Amino acid sequence: MNPVELIQLHKDTFTKSEIKIMDYMIDHLDQIASYPLVDFAKMANVSKSALLRFCQKLGYNGYSEFKYEISRYVASGIQESTTDENITSITSIYAASISSMDSFINENEIANLCNLIYNANKIKIFGIAETGFSAEYFESRLASLGVDAEVITYVNRYQEKIAFTKTGDLNIFLSLSSNTEGVNDTIQSSLENKASTALITQNQKALLRNKVDSFIVLPTLNIEKNKFFLDSQAIVLVFVAMVINQLARKLNENT
Repeated sequence: MNPVELIQLHKDTFTKSEIKIMDYMIDHLDQIASYPLVDFAKMANVSKSALLRFCQKLGYNGYSEFKYEISRYVASGIQESTTDENITSITSIYAASISSMDSFINENEIANLCNLIYNANKIKIFGIAETGFSAEYFESRLASLGVDAEVITYVNRYQEKIAFTKTGDLNIFLSLSSNTEGVNDTIQSSLENKASTALITQNQKALLRNKVDSFIVLPTLNIEKNKFFLDSQAIVLVFVAMVINQLARKLNENT
């Protein structure tokens, strides 16, 4: 995921000050790599601490790492080639993202998640909004294999449900940004309860990525969201199909 996609992924969580930073950055991408933290903060008319917090909120260690990733992004020319409506169709956007899944997800990651599912006493799948639909689909596909799971699609019930999980259980979180209100707190509670925890996201810099038992990053739709009305549910559904097929093979081998 490039830094602009990462910014878009976190957009709904930004404060007014962070929206101001985002807007200035998007309009001046080619300048970021040329200026240190203090100078660019002055240009954007924000404090250097606000700019630093913005970069850290995206998952970067600091401004220097963010600046490096921006320079790579600008040099690649992606921002020009992926937003031209004259040459890019909706089907090609989806096709490109789905076809890139093999480079994002390796077989061992899928096998690890399948092992967690196979060995779990109880399974809960958490998702809201578009990932809520994906969570329900995931549950129905697991049911077709005889694997029972509970779906939670209301964030205000996350903590209530997670309180009853324990060692031997599996909690699967579908969260494209992994920064949705309540998600990280619930993942932390899952870890504290010693339950196996899986996070499927599009954010490779998710805060709890190094703590969960299964961390899988899905590709994004490589286009600015204000150009087309697209969502990532198709990508999640293909991922679910990948898991179900490998899990089916595992179940057959063990019967």
